[in-house]
Parts: sequence; structure tokens; C-alpha cells
Amino acid sequence: MTEGDRYTLNVAFVIVMLFLENQIQKLEDSRGKPERAIAMHEVREIEQHHTMDNPRQDQGGDGEGDIIILYNRVPKTASTSFTNIAYDLCAQNKYHVLHINTTKNNPVMSLQDRARFVKNVTTWKEMKPGFYHEHVAYLDFTKYGVINKPIYLNVIRTAIERLVSYWCPPNYHRRLWRLSH
Repeated sequence: MTEGDRYTLNVAFVIVMLFLENQIQKLEDSRGKPERAIAMHEVREIEQHHTMDNPRQDQGGDGEGDIIILYNRVPKTASTSFTNIAYDLCAQNKYHVLHINTTKNNPVMSLQDRARFVKNVTTWKEMKPGFYHEHVAYLDFTKYGVINKPIYLNVIRTAIERLVSYWCPPNYHRRLWRLSH
């Protein structure tokens, strides 16, 4: 094989690779379009629902009975204990506690999932007032036409305490304190 043949072969290889990369990019772009279209359609549905239900009032409810709290559970910050308290108190205080199941336990939702979540949370009248909990990223409900936004709740802890909590079994520090006194 001559030097010119190698050069031509290399150029042809580069052109084929660029063509394939371009086709892959087009496929990835076209794959995202239906999801964006569905999400935009669901956003329009939410906006229409809110404007038809409450043309002059705050969109989202009639006051205290429609309160929604979204509790973002952060690991090693007593989130399980806090959620258990919410479950224990829900019956006597007349609110609902719901666990949010996200796809693959991913805290960041797709556009379509966000639109569905906003629609479900804001229109499910039977589950209001509600306390929703899970590891979820912040979601701006105003982008979906909701004026009465949910209340976000996070419990945090100092970084050192969280680190110690990962390494020590429950009540380990209390047992050490009792031994030393």
C-alpha cells in the first residue's frame, strides 16, 4: 500500500466517522423531541385546568385545606425519624402522607415526569392537605402555571455530624459518653 493510498484511506475513515457521529447526534436530538412535546402538552393542560377552575383567585386552592409540603429527605439527617413522626400524626391532624416514587430513585426528574408530578400534586384534591416525601430535587411550580406553590422542607446537619453518623452505629456516641462518666 502506497503513502497516497494510506492518506486516502485515513481521509475516508475520518469522513465516515464524522458522518456516523452526525447521524447519532440527529437520533439523540429526535429522541428528545417527543418527550419535550409531551411535557409541553401537559404543561398547557395544567395551565388550562388552573385558569378554568380559578379565573380570579389564587390558583391552587381555597386556603389551608390545600397546603402541600414537599419534604426533601437528606441522608443522615434524621429524615426517617422525621417522616415517621409525620405518619404518626397524620390521622389526628387530618392530612395525608405520601411517598414519592421516582424513576430509578433519581432525585432529578425528566421534563415529562416534572409536568406529571406538578399536575398530580396540584390537582389531586382528595390528598390535600398533603405531606410528600422523598429524595427529590427542587422543582419550580411557577414554571408550570401554579401560583399557590408547595412548601419545601429540608432538614440539614453539619458536615462533621453527618460524616460521624455514616461511620458510627446508632447511639454509639451515647454509649461512649456513659462509659466515660
